[in-house]
Amino acid sequence: HTESLNGLGNGTTVGVKCPELNCQGEIVEKRSKRGKTFYGCSRYPECSFATWDKPVAKSCPVCASPYLIEKNTKLKGTFLSCPNRECGYQESI
Repeated sequence: HTESLNGLGNGTTVGVKCPELNCQGEIVEKRSKRGKTFYGCSRYPECSFATWDKPVAKSCPVCASPYLIEKNTKLKGTFLSCPNRECGYQESI
């Protein structure tokens, strides 16, 4: 069970195209049944892409990933990170 944040059932777009192969959807902000915000494809259930971290419309300069994710930790604060674990690129905001 998920709820959209705009009440229309499709979520609030974050301006990032879905990274899944052959998917024409966009990433939207949604809320889980426990109230936690997550980001998933607007074409759900046809596409099952979802992440807890906010995608940002900026490509990775190292591995050319089409988007970066915004993370927030107590140690580093808020920063952008490449979603590709092998890449490891990080950029402070």
